[in-house]
Amino acid sequence: MLPFQNMSGDPEQEYFADGMVEEITSAIARLPWLFVISRNSSFTYKGRAVDVKQVARELGVRYVLEGSVRKGGNRVRITGQLIDTATCAHIWADRFDGALARDDPDVIWQAGWSLFVFAGETAMAIAIFDRALALNPNAAMAWGAKGWVHAFRNQPEAAIEALDRGLRLSPFDPLGHYFATGFAYAHLFARRFEEAIEWADRALHDQPSYTPPIRINVVANAHLGRLNEARAALAQLLAINPRLTIARLRALSAPSQAPEVLNLIVAGMRLAGLPEG
Repeated sequence: MLPFQNMSGDPEQEYFADGMVEEITSAIARLPWLFVISRNSSFTYKGRAVDVKQVARELGVRYVLEGSVRKGGNRVRITGQLIDTATCAHIWADRFDGALARDDPDVIWQAGWSLFVFAGETAMAIAIFDRALALNPNAAMAWGAKGWVHAFRNQPEAAIEALDRGLRLSPFDPLGHYFATGFAYAHLFARRFEEAIEWADRALHDQPSYTPPIRINVVANAHLGRLNEARAALAQLLAINPRLTIARLRALSAPSQAPEVLNLIVAGMRLAGLPEG
């Protein structure tokens, strides 16, 4: 993980940017299945224009996380990009933009989601979601995020309960595909493959290029023995993400998914013909 660039124009904010990188590095370094370069080594690149391929060779890694921090007043914007140094492709990018406030339920649940996705901190994420929901029981997206976490930790019934609560709070939400995909994942991991396909198709009706429900259709159809349908969905997925392989899927999913959940996905992808990588 490279030092984040301070975009604030204020040298004093260097400490803030460095502190953010330290926190993220410390969190992901606790995961035994990840090889994470220490801060002392990665910070030797601070203030230098770097070639990610050269960094990868020197540090002995394949993936590099880089980003920037911009802070002004009580607002902060943090961006991050995960780069596959073999191809220089950005395989993930996201942004947090808001005001790091302790009693703002939206800030709180998004922090919980980040801890879950990047560090696999399930128990902490659920506790953070519960705090957000104590402050605002009607925070639909917080219920949705909690549902996704339960699904990926192989707790499908708890996932469905949380997602149902969120969807009832915002039945016409423009992010309805997010809830539908959460339901699809929950049914997939409960091995209710027909229901998983139904919910995935609902999500795709709203967002035809959204890859998670396409992925669900690949896996569910493969486990049902519908290999033609699974291969058709896989072709659609690879048209959007041509570099996807079993190895890359495992690497990206391991921090946030229970082993049995990841194994179910990998088995379905393998049946459909996804390359090992």
